[in-house]
Amino acid sequence: MNTSQMNCFLAAAECLNFTKAAERMHLSQPGLSRQISAMERELGVELFERGKSPVRLTAAGAICVEHFSRITEDFQKMLNQLTMAQRLEQGSIIIGAIEGQLVGLCYENVLNYVWSTRPNVKIKMSYYSISDLCKALVEGELDIAIMPEAEAERLPGVAFTRSHMEKCCLIVPSSHSKANAENPTLQDFKDEIFLVLAESDSEVLAKQHMEICQAAGFTPKQHVVPTVGTLTMLLEMGAGITVLDAWHTLRNASHVKFLQVPDIGYQIEAAAWREDNANPYIQVFIERIKHDYEEPQAESKLPE
Repeated sequence: MNTSQMNCFLAAAECLNFTKAAERMHLSQPGLSRQISAMERELGVELFERGKSPVRLTAAGAICVEHFSRITEDFQKMLNQLTMAQRLEQGSIIIGAIEGQLVGLCYENVLNYVWSTRPNVKIKMSYYSISDLCKALVEGELDIAIMPEAEAERLPGVAFTRSHMEKCCLIVPSSHSKANAENPTLQDFKDEIFLVLAESDSEVLAKQHMEICQAAGFTPKQHVVPTVGTLTMLLEMGAGITVLDAWHTLRNASHVKFLQVPDIGYQIEAAAWREDNANPYIQVFIERIKHDYEEPQAESKLPE
């Protein structure tokens, strides 16, 4: 019996549908069925009542769910600890960020401090969609994740510290008729198509974008996009407008313009880490963030 078979069984036990479980495991339905059948032969029991709709667990199957869940959880913890042990031996720290973030400029002082005081530490940067960034942090693939504070608050077993409150801007094509308007407001753009993230990637930011417009007195026409990377591509194509913080790779692009409007406040950003992560360089990074952090005064924040 192997972890692949246990994971297939647990997926089927949760879905109670072999087709849906196979899709989750990125397998064909017959392939998943073979894995489970092999387990049943090895254990000498039937795990599912297959003649009924929906599929049901047998009494033996219910017992296996309890034990296999514990085994796979312990196995994942072991893998995380092995990864952490390797990082500590190599003297490294892995930092994750959202696609398009200018981490090097935004965290320049912090990164330079770590390099200057720990010259042997290897710093690796990885970029993700928001949902994948959260998943990578929770599963132990990252030491630190740079993300909206509201996202970090939702993650189990994760600690965080506020690192920035970045001014958010309305991003429009440079060719837009109102791109050079004096004192623009969101009302000036109420008839435009707003590019917004899908809730599957970030329920927090999807909600924020809607609330910003509604607070300005209108409900935006929306084009929902799956990830920040797709959103950035559509902005580059001139396919809509959106709200982003000022530290984005597009800020220096000539074909888009970052407009500061009074209706839009600050995005609260945080550095997050797993509470059980023993990498000592995390605290070096975090303590420097706390040392450098200054909260802007008398400025509005984005909706919580």
